[in-house]
Amino acid sequence: MKRLLTLSVAALLLAGSSMAQDQKAGKAKKDHQSMQGMHGRKHGKKEHGKLAKDLQLTETQKQQAKAINQEYKEKAKALKQERKQRMESLLTAEQKAKLEAAKEKRKTEAKTGKADRMEKAKKDLDITDAQGQQLKAINEEFRAKAKAIRENNSLTREQKKEQFKTLNEQRKERMKSVLTAEQIRKIEARRKTNDGQRSRRGRGKA
Repeated sequence: MKRLLTLSVAALLLAGSSMAQDQKAGKAKKDHQSMQGMHGRKHGKKEHGKLAKDLQLTETQKQQAKAINQEYKEKAKALKQERKQRMESLLTAEQKAKLEAAKEKRKTEAKTGKADRMEKAKKDLDITDAQGQQLKAINEEFRAKAKAIRENNSLTREQKKEQFKTLNEQRKERMKSVLTAEQIRKIEARRKTNDGQRSRRGRGKA
């Protein structure tokens, strides 16, 4: 039950960001793959949309471009795997063992740190067993819906963006129906604090 509550709290605190991250990751990949020789990535989605409009691509051209992007995406995946295998072939058995041990150590440290943070959040929010079960069910339901949107190749990026936005709002409302007003207040305060910290880190990198 302790693990259930921890996972449920994690889902709750990340409710507003998980689908947004999926959406952001998908957009970043497609921006990188589409029409690289015709425009840079400096201005991102806005410039890409403007260029596509200026070029007045036909539906046939759009489908052909999509097929080309998919072809090179698969080639890039295969090339990446080949590169990994060739790099690993340079290592001795002992070096490979050390490399795997280092990877496992990083994973363990990351899991431990996350578990500690979620345990603290659970205590701060005073999540009950019943709430934990409800939140877990909601998280699983909306994760499945988000996956369906991501894998629906008939949708455009804009359509996926709108559906993710709607789904995110629905998820928030469902979770709010499970929580008390005080728990909701604490969650919103945490999100504002996290957003402020990310903003400051972003300015520091600029």
